[in-house]
Amino acid sequence: MNTNYPEERPGYIPEYAVKKNALLRSIFDLSTNAQRMLAMALARLPKEPKTPEDYRVKFSVSDFFKTFGIERGTNTNRLILNASDECASSVLKIESPDGDELQKFPWLSECTLRKYIVFIPDRETHVSKLNYHEDNAKTVKNPPALYQWDTVVMEFNPKLWETLKEFKGWSTVELNVLGKLQSKYAIRFYEWAMSWKGKAGKDGNPPGKYWFEMRLADIREKLAIPKSKYKAVKEFKRNVIKLPIEELNNADIGVRIDIAPFKRGQGVKLDLIRFDVTLYTPGKEKPANKTTPEELTEDTLIEQYRDIYQPAYDLEKETRIQQSLFAEHPRLLEPLARQAGLNAVRAHIKATQKKRGRPRKARCENEGTP
Repeated sequence: MNTNYPEERPGYIPEYAVKKNALLRSIFDLSTNAQRMLAMALARLPKEPKTPEDYRVKFSVSDFFKTFGIERGTNTNRLILNASDECASSVLKIESPDGDELQKFPWLSECTLRKYIVFIPDRETHVSKLNYHEDNAKTVKNPPALYQWDTVVMEFNPKLWETLKEFKGWSTVELNVLGKLQSKYAIRFYEWAMSWKGKAGKDGNPPGKYWFEMRLADIREKLAIPKSKYKAVKEFKRNVIKLPIEELNNADIGVRIDIAPFKRGQGVKLDLIRFDVTLYTPGKEKPANKTTPEELTEDTLIEQYRDIYQPAYDLEKETRIQQSLFAEHPRLLEPLARQAGLNAVRAHIKATQKKRGRPRKARCENEGTP
């Protein structure tokens, strides 16, 4: 983070914000532009604020638009006002390191917008439009004035930062990436992926690759999505997980996320999802979807090719039961039936690749949902 404010370094625009991983994984609901506004302010906040002045930052609205690729228009005043209102009123929730407490904090103790006066041409005399700063407004008699927001001033909550000292781990969030992502959920998935970046190349992960997993209920909680919204599981997965991740993968931001669902035992409802993350250099060839049996985990193969797996699994199990095999050891049936199902899936993929002359694109676990 940078301690030099815009007024000290004119034209300086930070490229990234450094955030505590606990902050990235906390519970809150903010729109896309509100998340961008907070990130813009956090990029100017010292990494470890010490004095009251350290918690107070400001940036120009024009720099905000430039950073996130937003063009001024008739609704940009409203955009700034709405985003700042959200930031000022939003409360985030953080679990204590030991998990015994759920602490709630407002992000900010103050949020101020400063105006820039814009005078409209006189329609009768067709006078050219004049722009004046607020200090010079008194030099014009009865001007038909409108305003634009010029500066955003934010003061972060010191109590929140005191609490964050209890947590370890920092991550970098690139501001230009937030400008490329339009979905508020896509931004959260990007930040979650960044919060686990330290696992890349460690604990058995290849260089530039790692994973994290979340339960559906945890995703709903961290995004503060009420139970009344997206009641159907398919609808929730499509709108909250599948579509935002597709947007993220198509944005060429240097991060790719592949969905790898898990299922814990037969008859257990799917609720845990593994997210495989691949880092790459933006502008170069993006990582391809996993397409071969060797690249996919067995659980992923089962879920993505359930229509091929299940009949083979059931047939193998039924055949061995009819033959009275393993009657004394019924638990041995499960791995044999599972292997038969996987063999059928791999044979199907191999035949499809041979027929088409190219690898089959792996299907998302939600593909085909409305």
